[in-house]
Amino acid sequence: MEKNMKGIILLMIFFSLSAILLISVSADSVFSPVQFRADKQAVMINVEEGTRRIRVQIHEGHDIGWQTRSITHLDGRTGHLKLRVPDSIPISSIRIEASKTDPFPNSLYTGETSFSETADEQGSNI
Repeated sequence: MEKNMKGIILLMIFFSLSAILLISVSADSVFSPVQFRADKQAVMINVEEGTRRIRVQIHEGHDIGWQTRSITHLDGRTGHLKLRVPDSIPISSIRIEASKTDPFPNSLYTGETSFSETADEQGSNI
C-alpha cells in the first residue's frame, strides 16, 4: 500500500511539473513583433485591442543574443504606450513584441500594492 502511495505521489508531481513546463514554454511562444517608433530615448507603440502583454527585448551582442528587459501587462484595451529606454541603448538594439495572452488575470496586476506591516504576538511579521 505504501509503495502504491509513493508511486501515485510521484506521478502527480510529474504531471504537475509537466503542466508548469508546458505553460512556461507556450507563454513565451505567443509573442509577435510590433512596429514602434523612436521618440528621443522612448519608444511609442500603438496597442491593438486584445493585447495583454508588451515585451521589450535588448540585443546584448552575438554571444548573449536577445534578453527580455521588461514585460508590461495590459488590460486588452486599444491605445498608445510610451516606454522609456536607457540612453546607452541604441534603438536598433531594441525589439518590441506583443501577446494577446497572459498567464494571469489582469486583476492580479491591479489593486493595492502598499500594505501596512503587522506582527503576530511573538513579534514576527505576518
